[in-house]
Amino acid sequence: MNLNQYVYFSMFLFFSIHSFSQDIHFSQFHASTIQLNPALTGMYNGTYRFSGIYRNQWATVPVNYNTGKFSFEAKALQSKKAGNLNIGISYYYDKTGDSKFTTMLPNIFLGYSKSFGSKINHTVSVGMNTGIIYKQISYQALRFDAQYNGEFYDANAPTFENSGITKNTVWDIGAGFFYQLNKNNKWGVQVGYSVAHINKPNYSFLNNDDIKLNMRHTIHSKIFFALGQKTSSQIEVLYQKQDSKQEAVVGFTMKHQLSKSKKTSTIFYYGPYYRINDAAIALVGMEFNQLNIGLSYDINTSSFMRGTNTYGATELSIQYILSPIKKIKIDKSICPIF
Repeated sequence: MNLNQYVYFSMFLFFSIHSFSQDIHFSQFHASTIQLNPALTGMYNGTYRFSGIYRNQWATVPVNYNTGKFSFEAKALQSKKAGNLNIGISYYYDKTGDSKFTTMLPNIFLGYSKSFGSKINHTVSVGMNTGIIYKQISYQALRFDAQYNGEFYDANAPTFENSGITKNTVWDIGAGFFYQLNKNNKWGVQVGYSVAHINKPNYSFLNNDDIKLNMRHTIHSKIFFALGQKTSSQIEVLYQKQDSKQEAVVGFTMKHQLSKSKKTSTIFYYGPYYRINDAAIALVGMEFNQLNIGLSYDINTSSFMRGTNTYGATELSIQYILSPIKKIKIDKSICPIF
């Protein structure tokens, strides 16, 4: 690593240590829907959905970042008149930096959705989530200026730092709203709003009551439309704000149906996304029946690109929707003959 890379990495490490209140985020936010908005729990065509996503970020710097998520959703109760009751669970894992700063988030989701209309279908959904946030940090691999004696680094020298506790667990809650308009599957509009960390949990490692996880406000929207019998497109917009930190993403995806029969369907999709002032994102993926596999790559465009040589992050997402076939009840009663 050359001098410029070292300087930028040191600056990034400094800001990372002082930015623990920032949340985990994915470039393929459409593949991590319940993290985006709990009101999206159960919003898919099917009964059960399994989702997984893995992100490896800044592989060219000395210590890269690894994030993983798994979730399961189910439509517990389905009724055309009363609406659907949807449930879900998720588990997130994130490990970053020399301090091995680890975050684990097990969550439970509950959502309710109701559809109405014939030619133009409207769907309204609300949801909430609750769980715990577990954070852990190790100070053993960190180096402090007090350990440099002017000539060399002495690992046995005192740091004169108040290291505090190394583990913390807090309770967390969030909620969201979602609306969708769909006309005969030819075009549609989606819009949602969610707020995370409503209770502003405190998880300071230094027993400081002023250090809290601020609420994260999220607005997301999608416009999708058919361009023909085998081609469709969609435009997505995401905006998130957490205290002074903001994220804005815009993207465009094309979908092409390669084959379709009564039993099988294959769709190829691709598109560019852009996280403003941060990274350009290239997305490709395939849908095989109910299986969806997506791969994306971030090209760093921020000031940190000098330390990463523009290399950003790689993400792999997998989703599988299961729709069990209901058994047909056979009527064994005697049919009268007329």
